[in-house]
Amino acid sequence: MSPDPSFDLNLEGLRRALDLLDARKDSEGPRCGLPNVLPETGLGEAEALERLAPDVLGRAADLGASEAMAHMDPPTPWITWALALWNARLNQNLLHPATAPFARHAEACVVD
Repeated sequence: MSPDPSFDLNLEGLRRALDLLDARKDSEGPRCGLPNVLPETGLGEAEALERLAPDVLGRAADLGASEAMAHMDPPTPWITWALALWNARLNQNLLHPATAPFARHAEACVVD
């Protein structure tokens, strides 16, 4: 376990995020639940996820919906979700060889 448990893998939290995404079709719709004043201390990741879900998921355009026409951001296949997850977890930064050895190598291969 790391000194800050926020950086540990939380499968329950990720599953809840997926459940909230799936439930957006049945939700009551968007609401403006953002506070005008931020609290002095945080609510924690789980509570923040629950409070933000109606607005973030309810007010976002669903470009992956079957009735959506591609605009500037076309729907994405599942493999891009997996890669976005890996990228978010590994946080590869191409600015320095020490921070992304494989990503820099892959980029060079593609460019070459």
